[in-house]
Amino acid sequence: MKRKPWQTAMMLVSAGVVVLVTLHILRGGTAPMPAPFTGAASVEEAIEASRESGRPALVFATADWCGPCQSFKRGALADSRVAAWIAERTHPAVADLTNANDPRARELGDRLSIRGVPALVMLRDGREVTRIEGVVGADDLLQRLERAATTGG
Repeated sequence: MKRKPWQTAMMLVSAGVVVLVTLHILRGGTAPMPAPFTGAASVEEAIEASRESGRPALVFATADWCGPCQSFKRGALADSRVAAWIAERTHPAVADLTNANDPRARELGDRLSIRGVPALVMLRDGREVTRIEGVVGADDLLQRLERAATTGG
């Protein structure tokens, strides 16, 4: 019996989901939130604090089901130099996009134009200064954050 194209597509999607879940489990599950983002303010609070202090807000868009997010949290964002820079130079906030069915998560993702996670979005006066998408190493991340903070992009 010949499969219909939609059946083949569904099988491929299902196989992809199984692979992603397996990789997530093998990589140690959900990583702890990096220090500067633990107990971080809401995006709105970070933007308001940024307006008052002049330091930018830095939003970390992540999801528990995202393997690259867990890698980023365990890697560059856990680096002590990166953590210190973020804590001292920004107002950190977290955009938890784990539940795509949550209207608040969808609205926040839309508001920040998040198309993929992980992402870091630096904001001044509520406007985007820079965006770093995907997993990057600690040295590259520090350079990009510093450049964005000093030159505005």
